[in-house]
Amino acid sequence: MFFGFTNCPDVCPTSLSVLTAALEELGDDAANTQTIFITVDPERDTPEVMKEYLSNFHPSIKGLTGAPEQIEEVKDKYRVFAARATGEAVENYNMNHSAIIYLMDENDNYVTHFSSHDSSEKIAEIVRANNN
Repeated sequence: MFFGFTNCPDVCPTSLSVLTAALEELGDDAANTQTIFITVDPERDTPEVMKEYLSNFHPSIKGLTGAPEQIEEVKDKYRVFAARATGEAVENYNMNHSAIIYLMDENDNYVTHFSSHDSSEKIAEIVRANNN
């Protein structure tokens, strides 16, 4: 699970590329995982925008958006920081946000987390070990 936004210039596409590579390394074992990208910018990230953006990454990555209150609730649950950058243009703003990839078990319990600096090999190895 990763929190980000589709207009992110660097961290989000990098993290999603690492997740894509990890899913490819998992091969058939990827079918035992559910990879979710949750927006921190629901005002711009509509379902259509999310679908188009995620078409650039592994096809199994699902995008989730919702009402701002719903996103806030999920962010609070996972202790995710995200806020609109100050001084940004009204339409073309940036978001400051934490960049943690969470590994949860099938009961939504925390297992571990990764940063965007962790390799796809490391992520695939740990995911595979936790799926067995």
